[in-house]
Amino acid sequence: MNGVRIFLLCAAGAASPAALGQFLANPLTITVSNALGSTTTVITAADGDSIPGGFLWSGGEIELRDDVTNDLLATFSQGSVRAFDSALVPDFPTQVAFGYNITAIGGDTTVTIETGEWQITPPDDQIVRATSSIALTDLLDDGASVVGNFSDGSIYQSSVNETLLTSSLHSSLTVAAGGAAPVTETLTDPLSGIPVGLANEPFEPIGGSISSISARVSFVLSEGDNVNGTTAFFVVPTPAAASLVLAGLGIGFRSRSRA
Repeated sequence: MNGVRIFLLCAAGAASPAALGQFLANPLTITVSNALGSTTTVITAADGDSIPGGFLWSGGEIELRDDVTNDLLATFSQGSVRAFDSALVPDFPTQVAFGYNITAIGGDTTVTIETGEWQITPPDDQIVRATSSIALTDLLDDGASVVGNFSDGSIYQSSVNETLLTSSLHSSLTVAAGGAAPVTETLTDPLSGIPVGLANEPFEPIGGSISSISARVSFVLSEGDNVNGTTAFFVVPTPAAASLVLAGLGIGFRSRSRA
């Protein structure tokens, strides 16, 4: 498990005013593949609730089936997305965050979940923080694993201005066989101890101007097992504004569900 320390100089750029507080692409894209096939499912802007400068979505169980054979590859449930531009929604810090619950059905399954680019009002003196937590459950009493599938072996990555940050979170997590199923192990990045961690782990500075942010996870999940995760990527204008994160953590997702 790797902690995140983010240092990146970004090229200055500004989003079109009409695009601020909006996703340029679908808010969430879920892609899975295993020995039975592959499929991609998208959560569109119409699936959630939009306000000027904000977006919320939460969904029930979605069966992820092969595009050709209709074989069941995995299930996706308890999904959620939240995004805010604090310049337009002052009660919440600028952020893009999502949650997921995946169970692999048809063999070891490669899963990628990614947000679209969230266009934001460029703040001054940006500081950022990425958090991610995953819980792996052995459902079959035969051991379980979730292994990062990005090129650096990580599970979670985030970007600003469509440029990958220099640090990522997590590598892998395993549950040993032999326990009475289900057995769950949890992995939380050390910087995600919010609110307690805010006092001890500062946000990191970003050079240049941030006009968009995005985040993604990619991993291989063992057959028949479950991984439940949450992620959040925050941008705030000054160290004093970091306290605003506290207001954004307890957001419940009670918007419309997607069948």
